[in-house]
Amino acid sequence: MRGPRLFPRLRQKWREKPEWAVPLALFLTTCVSTTFVGYIMYGDLSFTQAFWFSVPLMTILTLHELGHFLQLRRLRVKSTFPYFIPLPLPPLGTMGAVIRIRERLPDRRALFDMGLSGPVAGLVAALGFLVLGLFLSTTSTVPPQDKASAVTFGAPLVMRWLASAILGDGSDGARFVLLHPCAIAGWTGLFVTSLNLMPVAQLDGGHVIYALLRKRSTVFSYVVLAIVCVVAAVYRFWGWFLFVALLVYFGFKRQPTRDDSRPLGAFRVVCGILALAYLPIGFSPRPVIVAAPPTPEAARVASASSEPQPLVFHIGLQR
Repeated sequence: MRGPRLFPRLRQKWREKPEWAVPLALFLTTCVSTTFVGYIMYGDLSFTQAFWFSVPLMTILTLHELGHFLQLRRLRVKSTFPYFIPLPLPPLGTMGAVIRIRERLPDRRALFDMGLSGPVAGLVAALGFLVLGLFLSTTSTVPPQDKASAVTFGAPLVMRWLASAILGDGSDGARFVLLHPCAIAGWTGLFVTSLNLMPVAQLDGGHVIYALLRKRSTVFSYVVLAIVCVVAAVYRFWGWFLFVALLVYFGFKRQPTRDDSRPLGAFRVVCGILALAYLPIGFSPRPVIVAAPPTPEAARVASASSEPQPLVFHIGLQR
């Protein structure tokens, strides 16, 4: 008779668990999964180097979610704690996190503040870790010839600017950048922020553009998706078509705030424009490129050319 009674007791204890229990368990699991991916992908089977990837990455993601969460607490809007999504597979070890908002936001200003606070907090951390990681990275005149040599990162403009300032522009022939795991985490933060700031659907950028344009934001979102499709075709990165399909599938309908008529004010409008202006310098048309690297001989010939050669960003296996 104990068996039938056991399951109701377990269900009752599950209902009585603290609200933070599941989010905390998912957070810790995601810490493990990102460390595992860092261990096998970026750290050359070294836990020290794996932590150089997972700790910065989880810091960036946590600050992003805390930006949303604390803003919702400030606005006294009921919501859950952030639910992190572990995925122990390359390239990241996680699918990010979600927060469920349990009631309508009071007005457009609240929607704008909630939507923008997360990306800003995450971007500041990502830039800091990227700069640190670039200082720890090295350059070479020839591409790496190890197992990671086939993977290169499509660096956005802001990363190229920082890399040129810290490591040089490659004019001396040392144009192959072997990225430290901390720099890869920073690159990830830039990339995730650019995705979140796309002014589409339920993304953070979608909240921002709705607060700016209200119902006219839907037309703006379709234009942005059309541009993404053109970019996908030009750069032949077909993953963007899947990304667009998912956004269209989840739809563009959104619940209005309790007071959509309240004006944002000049300061928030300027901040929204600056946030959208980040997209051209933070977005990577081809974020990851898998191709055979040039041979050392071909690399030396290219380096000796009078034409400037761009920096190439590789996984720098730390030994």
